[in-house]
Amino acid sequence: MQEIELKVTLNTLIEKLGHPSGTKYENLSASDKAHIEGYQDQFDPETPDFENGQCYCGEYGCKDAYEHATSGW
Repeated sequence: MQEIELKVTLNTLIEKLGHPSGTKYENLSASDKAHIEGYQDQFDPETPDFENGQCYCGEYGCKDAYEHATSGW
């Protein structure tokens, strides 16, 4: 499997929410801020998305999830 690096800027996320280029995070609604924080949280290695099948290693549907969970990953 090929590893792909994903780089997303805060400005890109703000624009994807439909705001014009140059909109500041501070000017977003509470709802839009929550969307951005939720997006960022999914990549936080300290909080794996266990409810949706993310392993400690970060992979979803990892075939070695048991080993990773029991070996102090």
